[in-house]
Amino acid sequence: MEKIKICEPVHHRNSAEFVASIDDLLIQILLRQPVKSLFRFKSVSKHWQSLITNPRFCYLRSRKTNSAIGLFFARPGLTPACRHIYDYVAFCDSASTRKLKYLVDTDSNDVLQSCNGLLLCDSYSSEECRTRFYVCNPTTNRISVLPELNYDDDSQRYRKMSLAFDPKISPHYKVVCVQQFGWDKYIYRIVIYSSETGAWGVRGEPFTEYFRFGRGVYLNGAIHWMTPLTLDWVTTCNLAELGWCNSMYFKIDDQVLDKMPRAPNLHLLGWLNKFYFGESCGHLHFAEIGVNKSQFNVYEMRNDYSEWFVKYQVDLSPVLAVYPEMIRDFDNPTMGLLYYNFSVFCIVRVEEDEDESFLVLHIPGKAIRYNLVRKTFKNLKKLEGEFDGHECHQGSFNSYMYAPGYQYIESMSCV
Repeated sequence: MEKIKICEPVHHRNSAEFVASIDDLLIQILLRQPVKSLFRFKSVSKHWQSLITNPRFCYLRSRKTNSAIGLFFARPGLTPACRHIYDYVAFCDSASTRKLKYLVDTDSNDVLQSCNGLLLCDSYSSEECRTRFYVCNPTTNRISVLPELNYDDDSQRYRKMSLAFDPKISPHYKVVCVQQFGWDKYIYRIVIYSSETGAWGVRGEPFTEYFRFGRGVYLNGAIHWMTPLTLDWVTTCNLAELGWCNSMYFKIDDQVLDKMPRAPNLHLLGWLNKFYFGESCGHLHFAEIGVNKSQFNVYEMRNDYSEWFVKYQVDLSPVLAVYPEMIRDFDNPTMGLLYYNFSVFCIVRVEEDEDESFLVLHIPGKAIRYNLVRKTFKNLKKLEGEFDGHECHQGSFNSYMYAPGYQYIESMSCV
């Protein structure tokens, strides 16, 4: 590193002026400030603004370990036409609220994935009859629209997008697209977009896989998918001969697609149950929750993909006692129906103190923080515009089957 030159004697300046005159020292101080403070510091001077908005500074700031401080979720009970309305839940009382910035002049916007401070979203326009995909930084309210992905024919329009971003490795991100190849629904091809080049580049060879690719989860240079089998799989596939699996991963740099061990207890007709699949602080988690169960296990995948193991055991009986609205008063708990009104928004690991790791529950009218180690819980937020009682309607039924939360991590990363 080039030696810093001091042009005037130290005694002509006070300490604050002296520190502010050395960019390297000032940058080290700014890197240790909360993101909220950095936005205020940009107004101190044009020089400070240039330092804070410099892509190199954003990259260095993003490499610092950051835990999620909140989550975004689609407001429950709304129709698909209104799916672009997202609420925010902070994990602590002192955290401020956040709002998402969307593409304008579109009918709907949907969050597909959260990845280390960035969000992958899509936006549909009925006027143009097309869906556009974009990456959003909810901290800076910056968005970047991905270029159109050309298709050889209409059969390739089925596509599932996944975001891959790790600021500790690179300031650039990639988007992995699994698209249907031809008219056979089990023949796919993988195409990769790079923010560094600004274009879709790597196109893998077509392959056959009896697997339904859904929303991906990024961890350690790979995209991971999990899916329960559905009725059409059972009727159209000989599962024993195919060696079916319910979870897979794709190593992006090596372009290798491989199977993970089968998720424990994910039933043949797992679509009848609720399940959670996500990542937090370098850990991959899975949980399946029976529709008439209040106890379940949270599993973690080992780094070598050798097995799922039980990380946490959850018992929501104390939560049910405090919030009886979680129980449908007209259903029989022995029936295979949705007896309990709850789902898991997300599971959050706390690196500084693992005993503080928690999950966020969605129950009627509330978001609840449940400590996975201490088994304590508290109300995080009242969910506006949602029913808060025993009545059942179609929107609430769907919400408690699967209601993903998208973790919010403060980030200065450029998009």
